[in-house]
Amino acid sequence: MGGKRVSKKSARKRTAVRTGMIALAFALLLVGFVRNSPAALAHSAASSLASASVAITAGVSPNPENTLAAQLTAKEAQLNEQQQSIDAQEKKVASLDMLGLYSLIASAILFVLVAMNFYMDWRRGRFAAAPRQLSVDLRTGR
Repeated sequence: MGGKRVSKKSARKRTAVRTGMIALAFALLLVGFVRNSPAALAHSAASSLASASVAITAGVSPNPENTLAAQLTAKEAQLNEQQQSIDAQEKKVASLDMLGLYSLIASAILFVLVAMNFYMDWRRGRFAAAPRQLSVDLRTGR
């Protein structure tokens, strides 16, 4: 048990130094937050990382498989565009079909009303254009 003995004075000194370092780190952190908001710090960090990035590109020589995949991707995008335009046109046609249906229903109702009017006139005996007997009395002028 012949280890080094640490004096009380040096132990207090180490504790004071550690406490001072922690307090200094905390103070610097608070000063940083007071000067810049965390959002501004994140934005500046992201922009500095983006400007410091190195671009690396790798390429594969064109062969039938990878050119075919690119063609299929382009064709798929074109077909998706066409499908969207067809869907928009179908919505327009559907609204026009409903307009045609409403017009047909209104025409049928008008036809039924006109037919009922002719039937009612015929039942009352007023369907003929002229009266059945025409008599004029020339003496009285009537």
